[in-house]
Amino acid sequence: MKNNAMSNTANYSYIKERVDIESFIDYTVMELYAANWDWPIGNITYWRYKTPYSSTKPKGKDGRWRWALYDTDLSFEEYNENYFTKFDNPNTADYPYKYLIENAEFKNQFITRYADLINTHFQPARLLEIINAKKNVIDAEIRGNITRWQRPSTYANWEGFVNLMTTFASLRPPIVRGHIQSRFSLSGQYDLTVNVSNPDHGYVRVNTIDILPTTAGVSASPYPWTGKYFYKSDNSLPVVIRARAKPGYKFKHWVYNATILTDSVQTITATSARSYTAVFESAILSDNPVPTVALLEACGYSFTAWDSTSAAGTTPANMKFVYMADGDPGVSSAIAGYTNGAYNLTSSTRINGRNARGFSFINTGGGNNPGYPATGTGGQLGGAILAIKTQNKDEVTVKWKGRTRAIGTREYAIRLQYRIGDQVNFTDLLNESNQVIEYNRGVVGDSAVFEVKLPVSLLNQPYIQLLWRYYRKAGTSGSRDELGVDDIIVESKRVLSGTTTAGVSTMNDGVLFSTASVASTSNVLYEAKRFIELNPGFNTSQGAVFQAQIKGCP
Repeated sequence: MKNNAMSNTANYSYIKERVDIESFIDYTVMELYAANWDWPIGNITYWRYKTPYSSTKPKGKDGRWRWALYDTDLSFEEYNENYFTKFDNPNTADYPYKYLIENAEFKNQFITRYADLINTHFQPARLLEIINAKKNVIDAEIRGNITRWQRPSTYANWEGFVNLMTTFASLRPPIVRGHIQSRFSLSGQYDLTVNVSNPDHGYVRVNTIDILPTTAGVSASPYPWTGKYFYKSDNSLPVVIRARAKPGYKFKHWVYNATILTDSVQTITATSARSYTAVFESAILSDNPVPTVALLEACGYSFTAWDSTSAAGTTPANMKFVYMADGDPGVSSAIAGYTNGAYNLTSSTRINGRNARGFSFINTGGGNNPGYPATGTGGQLGGAILAIKTQNKDEVTVKWKGRTRAIGTREYAIRLQYRIGDQVNFTDLLNESNQVIEYNRGVVGDSAVFEVKLPVSLLNQPYIQLLWRYYRKAGTSGSRDELGVDDIIVESKRVLSGTTTAGVSTMNDGVLFSTASVASTSNVLYEAKRFIELNPGFNTSQGAVFQAQIKGCP
């Protein structure tokens, strides 16, 4: 750095492959903000993981130099201290900052990160909470130390030292901002406010900080959030804000001064207060959801058999078999992908076609079968997904059968879950007693039938996924249960009311209930799979044509 100008882009790029710039800036900012008198002439330590630099290696192990903070006893005292004057003194010990600051990219990054940290980590409320907590922890020990060693001389003397720190924490932010503005000849400061349409749907990242309760110095209910930033008259010091959607949602637009901005990333060069609101919307369904949806027309959906000779990777209509992110998956394990193995295998982790008895799952300690992933802890099979459409349905009933094929020492179960769309997490489907719908193993050959009505929230939806989740319930060693699913029947009901429209029309579903009035100009056909019920209030006008028939299904 001494012999090669850092203002040169190539030289600076060389340094960035050997120095973790983010680590160096954070360390330097911390020392500057704390006004550590015993630095940088001493108390500097840095380290690196001894390996050639690689951008693909994880942080801390990429071979670059990083800095560590220690011995800061002589800090948090003089809240007015401008440490830039010490840095700018040519007699100050060699420290990389004095060379790196010649580079425009580094300078802007340094100023911006400093502002970010003042707006979060260095907020007085956070620092005061930390100082007071530490004070309370050592209070009794300090009293004992004074009694025995008279160091410090009195308790009041010690409290005076603590008060220096609390005064520093309270008054330092605006003073340091003034130091930064003066040192870098900045034109001024402004307030940047960011907000979100709903904090459950997404958040905003301002430069290097996520405006989330988990970020140090950000409150539990952070929105609207305001931070102070610097500007230059030539607009060369931008602030970048990014809208980040949470699972199940997507960015829609920003609102700024009643103007809609559709780019999720906004680069701001302001000279006065600005306010932006990120608006998010539901994103529960991808553009090409898998599996394709069953329409639930008059005959509903029926699965009654899966041949062992079915081609590897194929699945029953409107279904997909899934594997999870971990071995011996639990009830909350995430889906990692779809299986594509054969259905006639006899060992290791597998899904078997059981012909007229549906299909079965078995995780084992082995993962030798193509198409059926396994980790070192066991197979990753996680169940079967069925996609259905419930639009224009007033009631949908799901029936299915669970089977026990083999019993192991690790207990498995099959639980029915759902989600609207294909993006959010699955939720347990509950019966009328508010209990989960789950098949637990019985003796070999045992089976049980379940029937549940879908809740109202799942009706009139274009795409719903039902998951028969095969998961480990208990046990950590030995063989696993082999459990099966069979006879999945989904039926729907439609309720008709009001006056029919003129002309020819057909109403079909699994079951039809009607209190409708068939107008004189109407020609109406009711078609149902199981039955048609005409309830009090149903009538036909003179001249109307009404027909009803039970068609049954293949």
